[in-house]
Amino acid sequence: MIYGSIGEAQKAMECFKQVIVFPAALNLDTEKVKAQSHWNVMTSPLLEPIQSDFEQAISDLSKFSSFHGKSWILFAIAFGYERLSDFKSAFEYFKKANAFVWDSSKLDKEKYIEWFSANYERLVSNYSKPINKPKQSKKIVFVCGLPRSGTTLVESVLSKSPGVFAGGESNGVSNAVKKLKGIDKISEEKELNIFFSIYRDSNDFQSISEEVFVDKMPNNFIYADYLLRMCPDSLLINTFKEPLDACLSLFRQHFGSTMGHLYAYSLPSIVIAYKWHEIFMNKLSSLYPDRVLNVSYEDLVTNGESNWKQIFSFIGLGWDTSYMDFYKDKRVVKTLSNYQVREKVSKKYLRRSESYGDLLGDITYLLSKDLNELCKLLG
Repeated sequence: MIYGSIGEAQKAMECFKQVIVFPAALNLDTEKVKAQSHWNVMTSPLLEPIQSDFEQAISDLSKFSSFHGKSWILFAIAFGYERLSDFKSAFEYFKKANAFVWDSSKLDKEKYIEWFSANYERLVSNYSKPINKPKQSKKIVFVCGLPRSGTTLVESVLSKSPGVFAGGESNGVSNAVKKLKGIDKISEEKELNIFFSIYRDSNDFQSISEEVFVDKMPNNFIYADYLLRMCPDSLLINTFKEPLDACLSLFRQHFGSTMGHLYAYSLPSIVIAYKWHEIFMNKLSSLYPDRVLNVSYEDLVTNGESNWKQIFSFIGLGWDTSYMDFYKDKRVVKTLSNYQVREKVSKKYLRRSESYGDLLGDITYLLSKDLNELCKLLG
């Protein structure tokens, strides 16, 4: 895993294949480590999976009993078939994988739906209230969007600027939200000051010398009203994909033990998240037109430097063409994009949905429904 996080894919693959064959000899938790190794073998951009990789994975799938082992191998097999352009087999295994996780999940569907509506109501109702914003020493740039929409790519290019600190997927917002839930009703001004204090301390701002702090936690758009109102100089960059690709990107991704993404294993709940993200960002863009920048992943990949210059100008940073060499960095990346950020910006990940064609009919159907209809389908 260490080799993979720093981009040493060849060495990582050698280790993963050894683990698959000799887990007992290495004194490892057999199912957990084998499953993760299958995942990495099937998803590595360096080597295509071969027939024996599928045979071993399917054999292990029939033997495994743990949730972790079965879920990771199901997704691994799906990715393996996708790598070989067998999209029909890939989609069948993605459906099996998602159904397995969804049936085992403990997502409270009613609370999931209420979570979006309650936060949106807060966003709309609190906008016009005047507050004394807390003082801050840094410009905070929140890079938000649905997972797998390009947030890691944006952070990686920004991190090349000497004045930027890449904070990764910071837990500062979640820490602040959890803390505020345990506090009795207080004034909004005090609430925002507490929120910022917890956020600042969670990210240890005192030890960071760079003037710009980038937080790329995708789901932060839910609390963007807190983020923009608590910090007068903060900015929000929203990344997004075309509808079919955005939903497919979530459906084909295993988020492991990340409880915040349980919605991503059911097509109706995925489309609900997609539509709510669109609603939030449309409102935020209208309320904070000078502080929100919406960035299409497709444009980032196809339109060259013009979009990157726009992003850097939005933040108040100078642009240098050398920043496009971000993929050469050895910095540790602990997100699901750890292999992709070791590659040049490429069009090969664009419009993946076109390869699946009619197999995505259910997603197209769901995207045509409104939120009330989707909530009924969610059950």
